[in-house]
Parts: sequence; structure tokens; C-alpha cells
Amino acid sequence: MNKKVFMNGIEKNSSAQTGILGGTGVAMYIGSYTPTTYMMDGKVDIIQAYNRTLTPQEILNNYNALKGRYI
Repeated sequence: MNKKVFMNGIEKNSSAQTGILGGTGVAMYIGSYTPTTYMMDGKVDIIQAYNRTLTPQEILNNYNALKGRYI
């Protein structure tokens, strides 16, 4: 399985992923590697979690549906 990072509806990175992402008792950070390292220089607008893998087209559709609220 691969994990993928999308920015503005476009895939920017992909790498192999084993096991589950997150889980009980596992911290998950958005915008940094830990609370104090590799801090993102920017803003995070919308975080969405799904119980299935979205297609690249679904991701692009979601982005296009919401981008007008912020541009």
C-alpha cells in the first residue's frame, strides 16, 4: 500500500506504507513531524478522514468544490 500527499488537488508525494495509519494510542500530527519538529510554514484549512481510499479524481473534485471559499 502507498500513502500519498496531495496539495491543491494534485499528488505531490507517494511512499510505501505498511500497517495502519494512526491507531489507538498513537499520536498523529498535522503540519509537523512532532509537536515541536519540522513545523509547516503555512496554514492547514480542511482535514478530512475517510474509511476508504479516494481516487485522485475524487480528491481533485473535493478540492475544486471547496477552493472558492478561500481564493
